[in-house]
Amino acid sequence: MAGLSCSFASPINNEGDNNAVSTLENTEINLGELNQDLDFDIRSLTKTDLGTSLEVYLDFSDSANLDNNYYVGYWGDDGYYPASLQYSVRTSDGDVEIRSSELIPVSTLNDFDGLGYALGRDNLRTYCDIPLAAGEEVLYEEDIYLFNVFYYDSETRTADFENPYYSIATIDRLIAQYYPAVFDGRDFIEITYLGSSQFSNYSAFQFNVENYSTDLYGTFSATAARNLEQYADQLANGTYYIRTLLAFGGATQFDVTLNDDTHVIVNSIAKNYEITHGGVVTLLFEGIDASEVKNININRINITSSIYSVPSGRDMALTSITHRFGSLYTNMTPLYDSNGTLVENPGNNHFFLNYDLIVIVIFVSTTAIFYGITLFLYFYWKRKYRNDEFRRMNTRLYFQTNTLGYVCLESIILALTFIFIRWSTFNNSLDVYNPSDVYIIVFGVISIVLGGYFIKYFVTAIKNNIEKKKRDRLKINQDVIDDGTLIIRK
Repeated sequence: MAGLSCSFASPINNEGDNNAVSTLENTEINLGELNQDLDFDIRSLTKTDLGTSLEVYLDFSDSANLDNNYYVGYWGDDGYYPASLQYSVRTSDGDVEIRSSELIPVSTLNDFDGLGYALGRDNLRTYCDIPLAAGEEVLYEEDIYLFNVFYYDSETRTADFENPYYSIATIDRLIAQYYPAVFDGRDFIEITYLGSSQFSNYSAFQFNVENYSTDLYGTFSATAARNLEQYADQLANGTYYIRTLLAFGGATQFDVTLNDDTHVIVNSIAKNYEITHGGVVTLLFEGIDASEVKNININRINITSSIYSVPSGRDMALTSITHRFGSLYTNMTPLYDSNGTLVENPGNNHFFLNYDLIVIVIFVSTTAIFYGITLFLYFYWKRKYRNDEFRRMNTRLYFQTNTLGYVCLESIILALTFIFIRWSTFNNSLDVYNPSDVYIIVFGVISIVLGGYFIKYFVTAIKNNIEKKKRDRLKINQDVIDDGTLIIRK
């Protein structure tokens, strides 16, 4: 069969904004020959304001020669041939364009994804995340091509990169049916940017998340509908509820756009964050100045719904359903369509807190106030008791004691300050190192040690003063002879 060639067009962002005006560069790509061995299926589609994600499944067809082996993409020493999809996109002004996007590699050990007995896999499941401007849509009912598939010779252990193959997607699961396979992120959650804060070499960004997916659970699949029916009584009396998790996986990435339009990709740790009733999500980054950040997109993230048992503290078996989204819009920057027209403007009602400056101001002001009072009292008492032999000021002892008192008081104030920082905007949702923790520990220990010292000091002083007053009242240390002579005992 003759090879098939199609035009290739890829959108790029304008001025670092969220998928603004698309600039297209057309080139001819040799897709190769239609592969007769592989079945290529699009199993689900999710979309957000920033793009569309396709779930791709590959396996051998019923008529396949099972002795054949194939590379599905290659990125090794012999070249860069990423497995990619070619598809049609309708732009916001109604034009149809041909574009292409790479599949996400599955293998982390090899420089290829393989299918076939010699390559150790008979099926392949992955995703293709397609960036789109607002108002654009992938025409999935048009042909979608998978290309950069290469025959692998198991005897010579080489791949034929000169004669590529392509496959055409089947989309039976995407076609409208009772239980859909096409999902819109706006039906699940809405993210609103609240603001950012900076401390030391760390920055924190807070987002409010509204959850709308609870009522959708029964529409996800026939299994979900049966689950609702099975646990209807428990859901009604509140012992069970439909739980929604924002699931940050090992593949989740944060695409940070700086003010100069450069991008920093930060990999996430695995963590599930419950958003059943909404909530605030805080993302903490090291080595990024919050004041230099223009935008953050959350890529490759899952939203998981399940029926959760409160008494047992776990999800009920076979009730968990996950939807993966390629990229979530966080409402940090304006959203534009493919013509550069503003679609959504989040405004500038965001907070920014520089905790470095706040801590310095607190430290300097409390130090000035404390030593201002200390010096005032020193000169006041020194003058007041200058002729009192027993209460005359001991300069060295006075400042030594006050310095310990200052360290104790300042440690308490700073410990409370860092506890507030940790509790408020630096209350990171992902379990990573928090820069405020070490300060809380250090100043907390100093506060406890010196606080204990001064508590003992003041308790002892108060007790001695009470005893002195008792002795003075009872005149325990005084004797009186019958003739009235006073004897003082030493």
